[in-house]
Amino acid sequence: YPTYTIAPLPECDTRNNQNNFFEINLLANIPYSFIDSVAGGNLVGKTFNSGKKDIKIETLNIFPSSDKLGIKINTSGFINGNIYLDAVPYFDDKDQSIKIKDVSYKLSTKNFLTKAVNFIIKPIIKKKLEHSFAISLAEDVAAIKEMANSQIMNSEIADGVSIEGNIDNISGKNIYISKGGIQASVKIQGQLVLKMKN
Repeated sequence: YPTYTIAPLPECDTRNNQNNFFEINLLANIPYSFIDSVAGGNLVGKTFNSGKKDIKIETLNIFPSSDKLGIKINTSGFINGNIYLDAVPYFDDKDQSIKIKDVSYKLSTKNFLTKAVNFIIKPIIKKKLEHSFAISLAEDVAAIKEMANSQIMNSEIADGVSIEGNIDNISGKNIYISKGGIQASVKIQGQLVLKMKN
């Protein structure tokens, strides 16, 4: 499941302006084991066919491949062996999830012809992967927004010091590939006023 890294706050910088806008950037760490379980749950054990040619996905594993996601799929049926693919992860703000695009492949199977694999992979596996691969952060985003608005905003943070405001938008920025998993940069924007009683 996604985890979030808490970094120290920067030093307070007071400025004489009327702009109440604020922006916070969070980094969500999503381990490959979690991605395997989500993507595998959508695809492992399923059989796809093109005409009379069937291919069944036996296992699926995600790993780092330079600046892309590597995907290893073990298949049976018309193609017996391992299929290696690369994909570009991106953040879809519409449903607040991490998805993949530009799936390309490298092959390492026991018995196949490249043209035959091309015939199966392009219309079936590529489309199924891009359609089925989705790591949703919607619940996490909603929880962050609810917690911030209910527990942080419009509350007294110290004796005589209170904050008023609201979060207007939470969106994804960049996706980074690391050895341990995907790191998703999440941007939080809103309005905030700090009030101090004399």
